[in-house]
Amino acid sequence: MELHHRRPVFSELATELLTKILSELNVGDLTRCKRVCRRLNELVITDLSLLYKMELDLAGMIDGPAGGADLRVRLERLRARNEAWDMGLPLHTVMLQSPDYSTSVWQCTGGFFLYEEGTTADNMQLKLHRPAYPDLPTSVGLQGILRTLSAWRSSGSSTAEIRSGTVNPEEDMVAILLGHTESE
Repeated sequence: MELHHRRPVFSELATELLTKILSELNVGDLTRCKRVCRRLNELVITDLSLLYKMELDLAGMIDGPAGGADLRVRLERLRARNEAWDMGLPLHTVMLQSPDYSTSVWQCTGGFFLYEEGTTADNMQLKLHRPAYPDLPTSVGLQGILRTLSAWRSSGSSTAEIRSGTVNPEEDMVAILLGHTESE
């Protein structure tokens, strides 16, 4: 009696296992998987977690903290946000109190920005702000953050020296890159 050893085929794995494997891929690889066979295509275009991952990747975003809105709601909010960006229409506008003299706003990672606030040069404060509108469906559960960087005042640095900044809210870290222009 001759036994035929049949090797398992990737596409015959359980749906849950395939989803787990596919969730480790980037958007380019997921797009290629859609072209491999009908089962993978169907899985990629119907599984909410894979759709959400792909849309996040395409938007250059990362998922927020766990425990927020369910996946379907987050996907709808992300799509609304992406559609607004594609149409060039902002979902939210933030008005800042500008000092009486020229100042700057510096964009940081994670939706944060730095700006100066105050009425005179003596009472200027450097603010770190991440606007969020938790009551609106497009905010994806983010909470707004507004902090005064009091350590900035004691550093003796001028905001004219700021070239860029980055923020890691999970680590409570703000990094500000200082530099001088060639004319200084």
